[in-house]
Amino acid sequence: MSKNTFFVSIFLMLHLLGKAQSPDILYQKFSKGYDILDAALISNLYARDAELINLYKNAAPKSFKGRKAILNFFESLFNLADEESKSLKIVFKITDRQENGVSILDNGFYHLCVSSAHHETYDRYGKFSIVLQKESGEWKFFTDANSSATREEFEKATSINP
Repeated sequence: MSKNTFFVSIFLMLHLLGKAQSPDILYQKFSKGYDILDAALISNLYARDAELINLYKNAAPKSFKGRKAILNFFESLFNLADEESKSLKIVFKITDRQENGVSILDNGFYHLCVSSAHHETYDRYGKFSIVLQKESGEWKFFTDANSSATREEFEKATSINP
């Protein structure tokens, strides 16, 4: 191997190792956490001091500060689903992304499908604004604010994510 080939190989390897994690992976892992009812998987997608803000129609606003509080929220949610033999599937549509080098602001919609063992399904739609920031070199949810949306809003939304 020539000296030039060696240095090009080293450069490419370092470039690939240093390549930033795509923030889209967070949404894929979040969906997986819902699929398998894994609160720890989801809470680890949040920054240590993250904020989760739920503002749903016909419900009192609820906010959670810190990864532990967020873990407790998802454990309660998933334990209830498990006790009632329900499965959860969530799909995201990111409709707008703003990046400034330090943080990312994602806006969009989601569709949550709740299925029972008796094949009954319930669909819930929401919209979100999420701020992502890096923690230990990886993108994490820093602020996650979400509220109710309609099926029509979700269906009309154009996704920019793959």
